[in-house]
Amino acid sequence: MKQKDFSKLDDQQLLKENKLAKTLLIAYSIIFLLMILSAIFTTTVKGIGFFTFFPLFFLPIAVVMWINSKTYEKEIKSRKL
Repeated sequence: MKQKDFSKLDDQQLLKENKLAKTLLIAYSIIFLLMILSAIFTTTVKGIGFFTFFPLFFLPIAVVMWINSKTYEKEIKSRKL
């Protein structure tokens, strides 16, 4: 994912982007949790297969989204908003 230059955003845009990033992170976390639960269920019923490791393919996206959210919050704190 392409990193944005947060210092070029004005205050309103930064707050809007932060809210969007938090919402997307929460939604993605719920979906990711459902994938993990599905993988555990499938593994217990059918044994180890492709869907056992399926959530691992989406883990880097979750990490990037989390880091992006933390970067927004760091910029907001530096601007004292």
